[in-house]
Amino acid sequence: QILTLCTFIAMQDYFALIVSHMMKLTAQYGICKESCAALACCSFLDGTRDFEASEQLAHFAMILTEKLKAVEYQSQVYCLIYTLQGWRQHIKLSLTPLMKGYGVGMQTGAIEYAMLNIYSYLSHTFFSGQNLVVLERDLKTYMQQMIEYKQASAHHIVSPVRDAVSKLICSTTDCSLRPHEETYYSLLFATIVSYIFCDYKLALELLEKRLDSEKLVPRNCSFFGTKEFFDGLIYLAVARSSPDLKWFFYLKANQIISKLESFVQIGKFNSEHKLLLLQAESECVSGDKDVALNKYKLAIATAKKRDFIQEQAIANERLADFFLRHGDSNAAREHYGEAHSLYIQWGAKGKASHMCQNIPF
Repeated sequence: QILTLCTFIAMQDYFALIVSHMMKLTAQYGICKESCAALACCSFLDGTRDFEASEQLAHFAMILTEKLKAVEYQSQVYCLIYTLQGWRQHIKLSLTPLMKGYGVGMQTGAIEYAMLNIYSYLSHTFFSGQNLVVLERDLKTYMQQMIEYKQASAHHIVSPVRDAVSKLICSTTDCSLRPHEETYYSLLFATIVSYIFCDYKLALELLEKRLDSEKLVPRNCSFFGTKEFFDGLIYLAVARSSPDLKWFFYLKANQIISKLESFVQIGKFNSEHKLLLLQAESECVSGDKDVALNKYKLAIATAKKRDFIQEQAIANERLADFFLRHGDSNAAREHYGEAHSLYIQWGAKGKASHMCQNIPF
């Protein structure tokens, strides 16, 4: 357990070797409680390559954990399985199991895995569009607990989530959009927040720094296509405002759109509305207004259907921008109003205030 934890967090090149050895021991000496963790680790390793195999291994690990009453490994199993389960099902469905993994870990003394469960729970809560005010309260509670239990690593990786939530709730006049440090996760969350606040120049700068940082991260997290989604939106926003580099960024965005198309084939729940909005923005840049308008409307409807309130708000704001550029101020006013209402519902009062200050109505 200690070896898998250390390599999982800090030395992922060795993580696969440890897991492989665990599986060899299981094959040689038979099933035991440790085999539950080994299967969960295998499921995690397959989770971004072979989704069907990953699900089968996860199912087997869960059954084995129950049959062997391996409670001491349950927190680890839940962490490894439900951190990646959002590829094939709605990300919200991972929240209850991750919280259960946290609770079991605290009860059995598996504190490190309890805190990793709660990190995934908090980040999934953010990306699934749950209320930011409630999330801010939870972040304060669990980060204080991380300090009390001396879980510095967990506290460090949760900090970018806290910073993103704080910036969305407060106004940009009260806080800088730049991250406090330039680690992978800090840059990822800061890039997303910068885009939401329409600071596309800063978002592009942070995106490029994050791409450099990815070279140093053995296994960077996509958060079920969210990273690619915002990267594509940033490239398309910059393409629209940079005539000399328009097609350079347009082609970069279309490469990302191809990725999102493959994500939708894996599972529609978290990616379909993202793909539709990227396609709308891409058609807008290329000049096909009718197709773009249809894609915007589909993106809004699909985000609403999937209950991603934050991305429904973003899609409404982009459609309002589209109408404003094409001289339809009444339609623009309607969708800016809808976006504002959705941002308020999400809890992003800072973003809602920023939008009011920057639209011409």
